[in-house]
Amino acid sequence: MKAITVNGTIKKYNKIPKRWRRLATPDKITVGYNYLPSEEHELDGFRDLVKPEYDDATQRLGQMIYDESNDNYTFEIVEMSEEEIAEELQRKEDNDESANELARLKADGVLYFDRAIAFVMRRKAKGDINENQASRIVKEIYPLIEPLHKGLWMLVQDNLDESDAPNNDDILDIFNTIKNKINQYITDNYE
Repeated sequence: MKAITVNGTIKKYNKIPKRWRRLATPDKITVGYNYLPSEEHELDGFRDLVKPEYDDATQRLGQMIYDESNDNYTFEIVEMSEEEIAEELQRKEDNDESANELARLKADGVLYFDRAIAFVMRRKAKGDINENQASRIVKEIYPLIEPLHKGLWMLVQDNLDESDAPNNDDILDIFNTIKNKINQYITDNYE
């Protein structure tokens, strides 16, 4: 990376620009500027932008500055407050492997929850169950499978295992289908 001070402001570039208004010829733009020798770029004020080493657990990068002793641009290193350190630690934890796994389990849970309710509605639409049966199964199953929204598949499995199975064969079939799909997900993802 390169940087240069223009009108009192430090600007950074991924690479030397192709077109540039040079100090030596301020009334014209030099095309192919990036092909000029690096000494010419230095004469115009371009310098390397060097990222300093720092402890990202307790420090952060501040403003871009010109480092006269090394003749390059770099960043100030700023000591973080205790609050900033705690926030940074929390941000890292929110993006670690466990957090990502929980996010995946939640997304799968929301999808499966919706599919389970749609499954009941589909059976009603086909005439396999009536309106009262559909309402009853949704009313019974909703609190048992709602933790899927939080990615808590094992809790849902426990809820279903501990609940009383419905007496009606049509409702029992729906209940067991939902239960079997949750058990299969747990087998595929936890064991």
